[in-house]
Amino acid sequence: MKKIAVISILLLSLGTAASAVCLIDFISESINPFYVGVPGSFQLDVCCGTPGYTFTVHSGSFPAGISMSSSGLISGTATTTGYTTVCITVTDSVGCHTTRCYEIYVF
Repeated sequence: MKKIAVISILLLSLGTAASAVCLIDFISESINPFYVGVPGSFQLDVCCGTPGYTFTVHSGSFPAGISMSSSGLISGTATTTGYTTVCITVTDSVGCHTTRCYEIYVF
């Protein structure tokens, strides 16, 4: 009976130690504006995760003519003025993720 209790405690301790702490976060606080008819780009930056980052749109959308690659490069040629809000999720190679929302202005 004592051996089972010791093994159970050991396994519980190992399970707790193996849990990952996710520290990934965006460094980019805002996205530079775009201008109608002018090609532009902006690279999102993150820190503190495990390299091998994938960026996806969580909600919202980019202005017409602008899109984002899975590596976090936002680029294109805007076709209309205005602004939109897009929420972007970044996921690192071990599955940690975070989401941040940005307003993208087009002049």
